[in-house]
Amino acid sequence: AGGASDKVANMIGDFSFKIKPRLGDYLLLNRNQGYLTSNTIFPCPDPILGKGVLVQTTLWGNLILGPTARDTYKPDAMNMSDESVQEHILSKCKKLIPYFDPK
Repeated sequence: AGGASDKVANMIGDFSFKIKPRLGDYLLLNRNQGYLTSNTIFPCPDPILGKGVLVQTTLWGNLILGPTARDTYKPDAMNMSDESVQEHILSKCKKLIPYFDPK
């Protein structure tokens, strides 16, 4: 039942858990930024948006930034615009690698 397994369990009288889905957002940067790290960089967790935004290289040499962990049941997390999500990811990653250029 996956993401609806709590609803299926409720049908048979099991109310012991509730699924609280999260939405993860990523940014993929150009390959010209991939040289900036050869390791995955983990920050301290964010109290609202989860474990923190990572900086890592892809197999193809790009930098990938993310994920966020927006709780889909929280209006403040779900009502974030694409721009505010992007700003959040970039601001977190700039603290980890201050010299990268997201453009």
